[in-house]
Amino acid sequence: SYYDPMFFLDNWDQWPEKPPKINTKRLHRFELLMEDAALRNITVVSASGDSGSSGINRSGKLGYVPATSAPYMLSVGGTSFSNALIDALNNQESIKTLQHVFRTHQNEVWNENYCDKTGNTIDGSYSFESNQSSSGGVTLGYQKPFYQDYPTINQGPYRSYPDISMLAGGSAYFQILSGFSGGTSASAPLIAGLIARINTEIQKETNKPFSIGFINPIIYQAYNQAEEQKVIFVDTQLGHNCQLWDGEHSQCFNWKTKPHEASSGYDLATGLGEVNGKALYQYVKKQL
Repeated sequence: SYYDPMFFLDNWDQWPEKPPKINTKRLHRFELLMEDAALRNITVVSASGDSGSSGINRSGKLGYVPATSAPYMLSVGGTSFSNALIDALNNQESIKTLQHVFRTHQNEVWNENYCDKTGNTIDGSYSFESNQSSSGGVTLGYQKPFYQDYPTINQGPYRSYPDISMLAGGSAYFQILSGFSGGTSASAPLIAGLIARINTEIQKETNKPFSIGFINPIIYQAYNQAEEQKVIFVDTQLGHNCQLWDGEHSQCFNWKTKPHEASSGYDLATGLGEVNGKALYQYVKKQL
């Protein structure tokens, strides 16, 4: 079988420098590496990160994650299933019912942060280390890519991320051999697997090697076609990606700037929202 994308899941929080002291030469070299992959018709998928709107700052200030938001990679954020969908899954409802619930009950931004109103301490996470949420924001080191040049998506001069999102945890997790997994390191493989399936199905139909390659322009183009947007994308309008824990202090932050909130349309918490895999497959076929 001809499986391509290359799935690249970078170590999102291990960039050598913290903003604003980012080494721009290092950033540019990384960008060129991802551009080379795009030219080779390779899809690079990355987790957006699990440090919320503070990025690798891990502080009460807005930040970003340089290694997950290069313009030539698909940055994937995280969502959590709605309670209604969890109930339907637990009741083993039919696929048709699950699809209806998914469409009528919004999922939320994946966010495992809790802060009580009195003691100003984290309350609810099973450990401070789990105090995480889906990363997203504006990467000051990357110029706005051409595929985001729509007034309803990105009016600024820099790259914004994530591009899309999928289930990361919160209300449901992934069972793996070693236990349970979640976070954007789980949502990104979902998208990579979907892309691999699309590649394989189209290869079977055409009997020729096929790879979507650099998928970002295709996704944003589809989103900006009203009819395609309705069937391919599922908007996430609930929640935010506030990161409350800085890795050292078990306290919540007094935010001078609000974190990124989910909203109608593109936002810096979940990007374009979640995608309907079958509808995306049909759209890619129409582009051939």
